[in-house]
Amino acid sequence: MPSPLSAFRAPPRGYARVGCATLLLVLSAVYHIAGIMFLVSVPSSFIAYGLLAILVPSILLSFYLYPGWHRTQGHAARDKGHAAAEEDAGAARGRSSTDAPAPQRRNDGVPRGLRVFGLDPATIQSRPRSASTSSADPLNATSSQPRRRSPGSSPINGSVESLVRGLDELQVRSGSDADLAAPGSPTSFPRGSPTPDTDARKSRVCVRWIDCRKLVVVNLVLQVAWLLVCAYIIFAPRVLLDLEPVQFVRVGETSPTAVNLQFRVRAASRVAVQYRAINGSSATAATAAAWTTLPPITVAAESDFTATARITGLAPATAYEYFLIDADRGTRFPESEFLSGRIKTPRAVTSTAALAAAEAADSQTPYLSIAFGSCIKPSTPPLLERGIRGFRELLSRPELRADLLLFLGDFIYADVPFRYGTTIDHYRWHYKYAFSVPETRALLSSVPTYFVYDDHEILNNWDRGESTAPFPAASQAYAEYVGRANPVSAAGADRAYYNFTTAPVCYFVVDLRRYRTPPAQPDSVLLGAEQTAALHAWLEDSVDPARGCQWRVLASSVPMTTNWHIDADTWVGYRAERDALLNWIHDRAIPNVVVVSGDRHTVGVQKLRPHAEVVEFSSSPISQFYPPLNFYDPNGGDEALFDASVGNVKIGMLDVFWDRLVFRQFINDRIVFNYTVEAAPQTRKAAVLAATAAAKP
Repeated sequence: MPSPLSAFRAPPRGYARVGCATLLLVLSAVYHIAGIMFLVSVPSSFIAYGLLAILVPSILLSFYLYPGWHRTQGHAARDKGHAAAEEDAGAARGRSSTDAPAPQRRNDGVPRGLRVFGLDPATIQSRPRSASTSSADPLNATSSQPRRRSPGSSPINGSVESLVRGLDELQVRSGSDADLAAPGSPTSFPRGSPTPDTDARKSRVCVRWIDCRKLVVVNLVLQVAWLLVCAYIIFAPRVLLDLEPVQFVRVGETSPTAVNLQFRVRAASRVAVQYRAINGSSATAATAAAWTTLPPITVAAESDFTATARITGLAPATAYEYFLIDADRGTRFPESEFLSGRIKTPRAVTSTAALAAAEAADSQTPYLSIAFGSCIKPSTPPLLERGIRGFRELLSRPELRADLLLFLGDFIYADVPFRYGTTIDHYRWHYKYAFSVPETRALLSSVPTYFVYDDHEILNNWDRGESTAPFPAASQAYAEYVGRANPVSAAGADRAYYNFTTAPVCYFVVDLRRYRTPPAQPDSVLLGAEQTAALHAWLEDSVDPARGCQWRVLASSVPMTTNWHIDADTWVGYRAERDALLNWIHDRAIPNVVVVSGDRHTVGVQKLRPHAEVVEFSSSPISQFYPPLNFYDPNGGDEALFDASVGNVKIGMLDVFWDRLVFRQFINDRIVFNYTVEAAPQTRKAAVLAATAAAKP
């Protein structure tokens, strides 16, 4: 039985060689392009698996085409064929042992005279001669007498004779292969005799690069290097980083009189919070000693040393500074710069009339500025970014100064570039990895941030409900690290959707993963009955003038627009529920509703149809890769106002005025788009309410 490796012991011939070389070229090009994409765009395990799948056939083809295999055994087979051809030719000419010696030849039967023209005899294929052709050849005519040099002939005649013989034996191919191989043609070979490797010579002319030993080796080395680099990027953080010492504190819900703090320390201990009011950038002498200390909170390993504290009794529109201290020792923790911060409470909620009067006094200064977006991963893309650049931009740029941040999901990527596991410890590791970046701790310790999870806090495109693993573990880790500092949902502390108010804006943050079922089905569910009822109640209540809600912001982790119709993971897969909500808002004349969303790693601004009354601002990522192709369709159903794909940092900003909402889109290093939403008049709402009241019995 032949060995499985027997195919690699003989050189490929003719078109087989060309085909193998072309396939190797294509695979190598795809491999290197994919490796570049991994470093500068999408560092996903899918690409890494693809590289591994391509590497295997590339190695096989490289060995198959590697010139070293052909130099020894390939040439030996060819020389054996030449020897057989020469033996047949000698018999046909009837050459005897007394024949004149032929011009001196090398071992491969090729005259040395060819070297005069710079031809390498090693590349020349000699051909056998038939008896008919030899008799007509004066240079090869047989004779019983040795050939003698004629008088006066020059010694160079021997070289000329050798050259002529060599040129006669040199195969000069022209015409089609069929003509060359025709029986009886000058270049034909006896049936059954080994034919010269002319096809291989043709392929060597067409694809000469495959004979370059160095190029094949370098290509193979580069492919292995790509795979090793990708493996390092995927596994190095998990294997090399010790994240247990990570400490942080983040500011959550901030009302005019209270603030939530969520924190983690290194080990079990009792933690207390000290805080005081400050004026300007530093505390005055009058307030320097006026520290207030909260009762200690015990942290333990059961919650991975995380806990939440709530400071109450604060004054509206006032700046405070705070520290976390070790209650047992009465001292600050090591690395206290990551366990402290400064905050400012918002103004008190007043009636819409009072807010309108304040706006009339100063119509050029916004009530507040809101930053929003989603999707971060440290040092992604690996070749272009270090840390989380989007957070650094929010900290350093005056045009991105924000009173609060709406983080709309994908704070961690538990399954990108590789899913290490789905236990609660695996999810905790990802949160510690995000908080290990200095700019994460610096930003979240000073800017009130409102979180909601999306799919990558669980698994990609999650639609299997709240009881299926790994949702329980993922939900618990989310609550321990960021969720418990959010406002408490009216439905209970175990619910992730919630609402809050910072006048003149009221917010409803929806949970789009706990209740959803698979998309694009007749009975697909996204919000669920409980959450839908809570959303309707909030919208109805927000029109009460005493609430101070001039603007209503619906915060969604995925876009509502149908202009990204390529992916059913958004509201596109739940079109009936989407249209029902927009129709409900229209029928009840709820004014000044805007939607903010993320997820797509691109920007889209549009008016949502069928009524084009609700404007959606979708912006992401805050710091992540962007897709190489833009799948936004301006003709996808909604009225497109702006879209952009390129950019690893995309942050949406909303400047809130009483009579307008100004949207600004930041991409990479500058504001690239502005759009103003004018406040709708209240007359239509009043008419709808009057008609509703008249219709009641």
